[in-house]
Amino acid sequence: MYLTGARGQSNNGDVTYDASGTISSGGTAQLLLPARRSTGFLQIQNISDTAMFIKFGAARLTATLTSGVITSISIGDGGFGFTVPPLIEPMGGGQDPFWGYAFVGCGQPGYPSPVAGSNNVASAHPARLKAVLTSGAISAVTIEDGGSGYKTAPYLHVYNSQLDPNGCAMASATSGIQLAANGGATTFNGTFCPVDAISIFCATSSKAFTCIWAP
Repeated sequence: MYLTGARGQSNNGDVTYDASGTISSGGTAQLLLPARRSTGFLQIQNISDTAMFIKFGAARLTATLTSGVITSISIGDGGFGFTVPPLIEPMGGGQDPFWGYAFVGCGQPGYPSPVAGSNNVASAHPARLKAVLTSGAISAVTIEDGGSGYKTAPYLHVYNSQLDPNGCAMASATSGIQLAANGGATTFNGTFCPVDAISIFCATSSKAFTCIWAP
Protein backbone atom coordinates (compact mmCIF):
# COMPACT_ATOMS: atom_id res chain seq x y z
CA MET A 1 0.00 0.00 0.00
CA TYR A 2 3.02 2.30 -0.42
CA LEU A 3 4.33 4.15 -3.46
CA THR A 4 7.22 2.40 -5.16
CA GLY A 5 10.46 3.87 -3.85
CA ALA A 6 8.81 5.45 -0.81
CA ARG A 7 9.84 2.55 1.42
CA GLY A 8 11.06 -1.02 1.16
CA GLN A 9 8.81 -3.30 -0.87
CA SER A 10 10.10 -6.59 0.51
CA ASN A 11 8.03 -8.87 2.72
CA ASN A 12 7.38 -6.36 5.52
CA GLY A 13 4.07 -7.81 6.60
CA ASP A 14 2.06 -4.70 5.72
CA VAL A 15 -1.55 -4.88 6.86
CA THR A 16 -4.64 -2.71 6.54
CA TYR A 17 -7.17 -1.88 9.25
CA ASP A 18 -10.88 -1.31 8.79
CA ALA A 19 -12.63 1.59 10.54
CA SER A 20 -15.74 1.47 8.34
CA GLY A 21 -19.13 2.13 9.87
CA THR A 22 -22.27 4.24 9.82
CA ILE A 23 -23.31 7.67 11.04
CA SER A 24 -24.50 7.18 14.59
CA SER A 25 -26.34 10.48 14.93
CA GLY A 26 -27.29 12.60 11.93
CA GLY A 27 -26.38 16.28 12.19
CA THR A 28 -23.61 15.65 14.76
CA ALA A 29 -19.92 15.10 14.05
CA GLN A 30 -18.44 11.83 15.28
CA LEU A 31 -14.85 10.66 15.64
CA LEU A 32 -13.76 8.52 12.70
CA LEU A 33 -10.12 7.91 13.64
CA PRO A 34 -8.08 9.17 16.61
CA ALA A 35 -4.63 10.66 16.10
CA ARG A 36 -2.28 7.86 15.03
CA ARG A 37 1.45 7.18 15.54
CA SER A 38 1.91 6.68 11.79
CA THR A 39 -0.14 6.28 8.63
CA GLY A 40 1.09 4.88 5.32
CA PHE A 41 -2.26 4.60 3.55
CA LEU A 42 -5.70 6.07 4.18
CA GLN A 43 -8.92 5.91 2.16
CA ILE A 44 -12.34 7.14 3.24
CA GLN A 45 -15.33 6.61 0.95
CA ASN A 46 -18.99 7.54 1.20
CA ILE A 47 -21.10 4.55 0.14
CA SER A 48 -24.44 6.13 0.98
CA ASP A 49 -26.89 8.29 -0.97
CA THR A 50 -26.22 11.40 1.17
CA ALA A 51 -23.20 13.73 1.18
CA MET A 52 -20.71 13.44 4.05
CA PHE A 53 -17.94 15.70 5.31
CA ILE A 54 -14.65 14.88 7.02
CA LYS A 55 -12.27 17.13 8.95
CA PHE A 56 -8.67 16.62 10.09
CA GLY A 57 -6.90 18.01 13.14
CA ALA A 58 -7.73 19.21 16.62
CA ALA A 59 -9.35 22.67 16.36
CA ARG A 60 -9.22 26.01 14.50
CA LEU A 61 -8.09 29.19 16.26
CA THR A 62 -7.18 32.68 14.99
CA ALA A 63 -4.94 35.24 16.69
CA THR A 64 -5.39 39.03 16.72
CA LEU A 65 -2.43 41.38 17.22
CA THR A 66 -2.02 44.75 18.89
CA SER A 67 1.36 46.42 18.32
CA GLY A 68 3.04 43.09 17.57
CA VAL A 69 1.55 41.25 20.56
CA ILE A 70 -1.20 38.59 20.53
CA THR A 71 -4.04 40.17 22.49
CA SER A 72 -7.01 37.94 21.66
CA ILE A 73 -7.89 34.54 20.20
CA SER A 74 -11.06 33.73 18.27
CA ILE A 75 -12.34 30.16 18.21
CA GLY A 76 -13.52 29.12 14.76
CA ASP A 77 -13.85 25.45 15.72
CA GLY A 78 -13.38 24.38 19.34
CA GLY A 79 -13.49 20.71 18.41
CA PHE A 80 -15.10 17.97 20.51
CA GLY A 81 -14.22 14.92 22.56
CA PHE A 82 -11.17 16.33 24.35
CA THR A 83 -10.34 15.07 27.84
CA VAL A 84 -6.94 16.81 27.94
CA PRO A 85 -6.43 20.32 26.48
CA PRO A 86 -4.73 20.19 23.07
CA LEU A 87 -1.47 22.05 22.54
CA ILE A 88 -1.23 25.36 20.66
CA GLU A 89 1.88 26.31 18.67
CA PRO A 90 2.06 29.78 17.03
CA MET A 91 3.84 29.43 13.67
CA GLY A 92 5.29 32.19 11.52
CA GLY A 93 4.41 35.86 11.86
CA GLY A 94 7.92 37.03 12.68
CA GLN A 95 10.68 38.92 10.97
CA ASP A 96 12.74 37.14 8.33
CA PRO A 97 16.42 37.33 9.35
CA PHE A 98 17.55 37.85 5.73
CA TRP A 99 15.06 40.53 4.68
CA GLY A 100 14.87 42.22 8.08
CA TYR A 101 12.43 45.07 8.49
CA ALA A 102 11.56 44.96 4.78
CA PHE A 103 9.85 41.59 5.28
CA VAL A 104 6.07 42.08 5.37
CA GLY A 105 5.46 38.97 7.45
CA CYS A 106 3.62 35.69 6.86
CA GLY A 107 1.56 33.78 9.41
CA GLN A 108 2.10 30.28 8.07
CA PRO A 109 4.18 27.20 8.87
CA GLY A 110 7.67 27.43 7.42
CA TYR A 111 8.07 31.16 8.15
CA PRO A 112 9.98 32.50 11.15
CA SER A 113 8.42 33.38 14.48
CA PRO A 114 9.78 36.32 16.48
CA VAL A 115 13.14 35.21 17.89
CA ALA A 116 15.36 37.08 20.32
CA GLY A 117 18.45 38.48 18.62
CA SER A 118 17.00 38.40 15.08
CA ASN A 119 18.15 41.64 13.44
CA ASN A 120 18.80 43.14 16.87
CA VAL A 121 15.16 42.80 17.95
CA ALA A 122 16.32 41.52 21.31
CA SER A 123 12.91 41.61 23.00
CA ALA A 124 11.04 39.68 20.29
CA HIS A 125 9.78 36.22 21.30
CA PRO A 126 7.00 33.76 20.36
CA ALA A 127 3.75 33.64 22.32
CA ARG A 128 2.63 30.99 24.83
CA LEU A 129 -1.02 29.97 24.68
CA LYS A 130 -3.07 27.43 26.64
CA ALA A 131 -6.43 25.91 25.67
CA VAL A 132 -9.29 25.80 28.19
CA LEU A 133 -11.90 23.03 27.85
CA THR A 134 -15.61 23.01 28.57
CA SER A 135 -17.55 19.79 27.94
CA GLY A 136 -14.80 18.43 25.72
CA ALA A 137 -14.39 21.49 23.49
CA ILE A 138 -12.04 24.48 23.53
CA SER A 139 -14.11 27.26 25.09
CA ALA A 140 -11.33 29.79 25.68
CA VAL A 141 -7.60 30.31 25.22
CA THR A 142 -5.45 31.69 28.02
CA ILE A 143 -2.75 34.02 26.70
CA GLU A 144 0.04 33.22 29.14
CA ASP A 145 2.42 35.38 27.08
CA GLY A 146 1.28 37.31 24.01
CA GLY A 147 4.81 37.35 22.62
CA SER A 148 6.32 40.39 20.96
CA GLY A 149 7.67 41.49 17.61
CA TYR A 150 5.00 39.87 15.45
CA LYS A 151 4.69 41.47 12.01
CA THR A 152 1.54 39.54 11.15
CA ALA A 153 -0.74 37.23 13.11
CA PRO A 154 0.79 33.74 13.37
CA TYR A 155 -0.87 30.55 12.26
CA LEU A 156 -2.05 28.69 15.35
CA HIS A 157 -1.29 25.00 15.00
CA VAL A 158 -3.55 23.07 17.40
CA TYR A 159 -2.64 19.42 17.97
CA ASN A 160 -3.53 16.62 20.34
CA SER A 161 -1.70 16.06 23.59
CA GLN A 162 -0.02 12.66 23.70
CA LEU A 163 -2.32 11.94 26.65
CA ASP A 164 -5.45 12.35 24.52
CA PRO A 165 -5.53 11.24 20.86
CA ASN A 166 -9.34 11.35 20.62
CA GLY A 167 -10.21 15.07 20.55
CA CYS A 168 -10.91 16.35 17.06
CA ALA A 169 -12.03 19.33 15.00
CA MET A 170 -15.73 19.23 14.20
CA ALA A 171 -16.79 18.37 10.66
CA SER A 172 -20.08 19.87 9.48
CA ALA A 173 -22.05 20.60 6.32
CA THR A 174 -20.18 23.92 6.05
CA SER A 175 -16.72 22.87 7.26
CA GLY A 176 -14.58 20.02 6.02
CA ILE A 177 -13.84 17.98 2.91
CA GLN A 178 -16.98 16.84 1.16
CA LEU A 179 -17.42 13.21 0.21
CA ALA A 180 -20.12 13.20 -2.46
CA ALA A 181 -22.96 10.71 -2.28
CA ASN A 182 -22.58 7.31 -3.93
CA GLY A 183 -18.82 6.92 -3.94
CA GLY A 184 -17.16 10.22 -3.05
CA ALA A 185 -13.75 9.45 -1.57
CA THR A 186 -10.43 10.86 -0.42
CA THR A 187 -7.21 8.86 -0.51
CA PHE A 188 -3.69 9.38 0.87
CA ASN A 189 -0.90 6.99 -0.05
CA GLY A 190 2.84 6.71 0.27
CA THR A 191 4.89 9.87 0.58
CA PHE A 192 2.29 11.85 2.55
CA CYS A 193 -0.38 10.53 4.88
CA PRO A 194 -1.89 12.55 7.74
CA VAL A 195 -1.84 11.24 11.30
CA ASP A 196 -4.33 13.81 12.67
CA ALA A 197 -7.57 12.79 14.33
CA ILE A 198 -10.44 12.72 11.81
CA SER A 199 -14.14 13.47 12.32
CA ILE A 200 -17.02 12.67 9.97
CA PHE A 201 -20.44 14.32 9.56
CA CYS A 202 -23.66 13.50 7.74
CA ALA A 203 -27.06 15.13 8.13
CA THR A 204 -28.78 11.73 8.26
CA SER A 205 -28.24 8.85 10.67
CA SER A 206 -27.27 5.30 9.67
CA LYS A 207 -25.56 6.28 6.41
CA ALA A 208 -22.60 4.05 5.61
CA PHE A 209 -18.96 4.80 4.84
CA THR A 210 -15.77 2.82 4.46
CA CYS A 211 -12.45 3.73 6.06
CA ILE A 212 -9.38 1.61 5.34
CA TRP A 213 -5.93 2.57 6.64
CA ALA A 214 -2.46 1.16 7.15
CA PRO A 215 0.19 2.26 9.67
